[in-house]
Amino acid sequence: MLRTFSKMLRTFSKMLRTFSKTLRTFGKMLRTFSKTLRTFSKMLRTFGKMLRTFSKTLRTFGKMLRTFSKMLRTFGKMLRTFSKTLRTFGKMLRTFDKMPRTFCSSLLSNGKCLLTTKICV
Repeated sequence: MLRTFSKMLRTFSKMLRTFSKTLRTFGKMLRTFSKTLRTFSKMLRTFGKMLRTFSKTLRTFGKMLRTFSKMLRTFGKMLRTFSKTLRTFGKMLRTFDKMPRTFCSSLLSNGKCLLTTKICV
C-alpha cells in the first residue's frame, strides 16, 4: 500500500511539474502577446497620426487648387476683356481707314491731324 501511495505521489509530482512548465510557457506566451498588442497599438496610433497629417495636406492642397482655379478664371476674364478692347480698337482703326482721303487731307491742311499716319481725327 505504501508503494502504491509513493507511486501515486511521484505521478502527482510529475503532473505538477508538467503543469508548472505549462503555466510558465503560458505566462511567456501572454507576455509576448501583450508586447505584440502594445506594438500594434503604437503602430495604429502612428498610422492615425499619419492619416490626420495626410488629410490636412490634402485639405491644404484642395484650398490651393481652388485658389489657383479662381486665379485662372480671373485671368481668363482679364484676357477676354483685353480681347474685346483689342477688337474695339481694331474696329476703330478700320473705321478711320475707311474715311475718305479728302476728309483726311483737309484735316491735314487745317493742321488738326493728331497722328503722323493716315489716321486723322
